[in-house]
This record gives sequence, structure tokens and C-alpha cells, in this order.
Amino acid sequence: MDTVASAAFANLRKRIRGVVGPKGWSKERTSDGKAHLRIDMSVLAD
Repeated sequence: MDTVASAAFANLRKRIRGVVGPKGWSKERTSDGKAHLRIDMSVLAD
């Protein structure tokens, strides 16, 4: 997983840890207001 949103460089991680709510995103936000973690819940519904 690339933990950096920038196209200029990458910060790859094999493992991350976080808490997401029932809607699939974390309470913590980046400086532009986006959730730190977001899970596509439709993939988990199968």
C-alpha cells in the first residue's frame, strides 16, 4: 500500500493499522479533509 497521495514519490507499506466506522472510513482526516483510511464496503459484501 502506498501511504502517500503525491505522484512525486511513494512510501510503500506492507501493513497498516487503523479504525474505520460502519460506513468504511476513519474519523482522522488529512489536511484537505479526506479520511486517512477508506474501505470499499461493496467489495466486502460478496
